[in-house]
Formats: sequence, C-alpha cells, structure tokens
Amino acid sequence: MKKQIFVILALFIFLIGKVNALPVPGNETTTNTATTFVLSNEEEGKLIDELIAAGYGKMSLYATLVGLQGTSGGAIPADYMAALAAAPADCEAKTAELSIFSSIYNNPIGIGADGDLIVALIHGRDYYGDAGFSTTTGNIAGVGTVLFTSADSESDYVDAGTLVSGGVTYFYKAIGWMSADAITVAGTATDDTAILQIDNKTPSARDKTWDINVTTGTVKA
Repeated sequence: MKKQIFVILALFIFLIGKVNALPVPGNETTTNTATTFVLSNEEEGKLIDELIAAGYGKMSLYATLVGLQGTSGGAIPADYMAALAAAPADCEAKTAELSIFSSIYNNPIGIGADGDLIVALIHGRDYYGDAGFSTTTGNIAGVGTVLFTSADSESDYVDAGTLVSGGVTYFYKAIGWMSADAITVAGTATDDTAILQIDNKTPSARDKTWDINVTTGTVKA
C-alpha cells in the first residue's frame, strides 16, 4: 500500500511539473529562421546606387534578384529564389522599389526568403578571401564587374539581424551578398613616393592592390 501511495505521489509531482513548464498564456514566443541575400551599398563602389543608375531603380527587390541571378554563379541559389517567389505578392521584397534604398548611409539591404527586408550590416569585402566563403565575379550591363560572395555551408551563414512581427521573432541568416568590384589601378613608385591618378577609392603598400578612398585628383603615399 505504501508503495502504491509513493508511485501515485511521484506521478502527481511529475504532472505538476509538466503543467508548471507550460508557457503562460499570452507570453508564448515563436521563432523562425529565414535565409537572406544581401545587396551591399558600401562606400567603395556603392553597388545599389550603380544598379539604380543602370536602370534597376523602378524594379522591386525580388525582380532585381531575378535579373541578377543568372550572373551570380550560383551565389543567388535556386532554392532561395523559389522560396522568395512563393512569398506573398504584397510582401516587401515584391513591392519596394530598389530606388528607395539609395542612401547616404550606404546601408546594405537583406532580402529574406520570406519576402521581408532588413538592414543587414554586412559588407561584402569584409569576407573576401576568408575561409568558408567563395567569391565569383559577374558583369552587369551599365554597372560593370561585380562581386558575388556566398557561404560555403550552412554553418558559415552570417547573422543578418532579427525582426519581430505578429509575435514571431525572425532570425535572418545571410547566405550570400553582392558588392561592387574593387578598383585596381596601376602606378609608379619610388622608395619614398607612390603616385596614382584615379577617380575613386586608401593606399596600402607598394606593389599591392591600392584601395583609394577619394573621388578625384592625385593620391600620394
């Protein structure tokens, strides 16, 4: 009899524990994860501004990606585009025009596979040449050479930020991004002075690629 009482008591304690573990009504939290592709507008090249000037300005973000996918070398993957295509017709990616993302702050824009947009503070060049990421080039009419960088595996996806909507927290993971190509210039140098004439971009070291951050004139370093 004592054994039966003990078993019943243990079962009662277990059930009470299960009830106490349930979420309090109204306090439930739901999370979701969405893959994201990022269009960078970083200072060096200002890709979004270049795309707008090349005629993409009136296109939605979704339509822009459709136009760029074939040049991406797989960086804009088919499964991501299929998920984005299935997003509602009134989602941000299908209604917001690229032109509204021309900004003096040069914010990169993440396009979630769920159709939502997020300011994703990811700059493509920060990952150029890093382990876990691959970069290919493509040529866009009116823009020129651009860089497509993608994560080599799911474990390499980059946090692109979070959004909360309708009680759901969405975690966005960048699978890849597109940025303007670096400008490589040639010049002459002595042991003391290197002089370059360029239109755009901080000198590094002699005999290396120069990344000059100016708009016009002669750079000496």
